Amino acid sequence: EIEFYDARDEQLNWDDVMEHVPEFQDEIRDVLEADAKTRPMSALAKLKAGKATSEEIRQAYREAMADIGNIGPHDEDDYGTKGTLISIASTSNTPPDVLDELASVKIEAVRCNVAENTSTPEDVLRRLADDTPEVQGYLARNVSLPEDIMRQFVDSDDDFVRRYVAMNEKLPKDLFGTLADDDSHYVRTCVAGNTSTPPSLLAKLAEDEEGHIRYYAARNTSTPPETLAMLANLREKSDRSTAE
Repeated sequence: EIEFYDARDEQLNWDDVMEHVPEFQDEIRDVLEADAKTRPMSALAKLKAGKATSEEIRQAYREAMADIGNIGPHDEDDYGTKGTLISIASTSNTPPDVLDELASVKIEAVRCNVAENTSTPEDVLRRLADDTPEVQGYLARNVSLPEDIMRQFVDSDDDFVRRYVAMNEKLPKDLFGTLADDDSHYVRTCVAGNTSTPPSLLAKLAEDEEGHIRYYAARNTSTPPETLAMLANLREKSDRSTAE
C-alpha cells in the first residue's frame, strides 16, 4: 500500500492529500491504479484478500505477536497489530497451530474471530466455550461448533449467546423449539430469520406479538406459502383499517 507524507515527514491519509492538491485528484488516482496493477501484493494485502500462503500467514503472525506488547486488550488500533491479528484469525487457511495460539491472546476481538472461524480445530472451539460472553456469542454461530456446545449455549443465561446460537444454520432441529419460546424477543427474532428453522415454528413465529418477529418470519425463504398468505392478509386488513 502506498503511503503519503508531507514536508515535515508526517503521514497523510487520502483525504489530506486531496485537500492539498484537489485539482490533481484524477491524475493521482490514475497513477495509483496503474502502479497497483504492476506492483506485487504485500503479505498483508494477500492476507486480507484470502490469498496469503501458510508461510506468509505465519510470518505476518510472528511480526504482529512481536509487537503485541505495545497495545492494550481494548486498543482500537484496527489498522496495526490488532487488525493484522484479526485478519489472521478470520482467514480460513490460517494454520491450525496459529489459530490455537491466537485463541489465547489478550485481545478479545481476535479471540472472537478465532471462535467464528470454521477452520478452527474442535479442541480450540471447546476451549473458547469457556471464554467471555462476547467470544461465546461468536462461537455460537460457528457452523463447525460441536452439537453438545450448541446445546449448552441454548441454555445460557446470556441472551447475547442465545441470540447467536439461534442464528446457527447447523443447530439441531429439536433446539429451535426451545429458542422459539425464548422470553427474549431478540432471540425469537434470530430464530425467525434462520432459514434452517422448521416451517412449523416459522408459522408460529409469524403470529408473534412482536411485529419485527413477524417481519423476519415473512422474509424467511423457508416460511410456508400458507403462512406468507396469512401474513399478507393481515397486512392488507391493517392497511385498510388505517385508511378508514
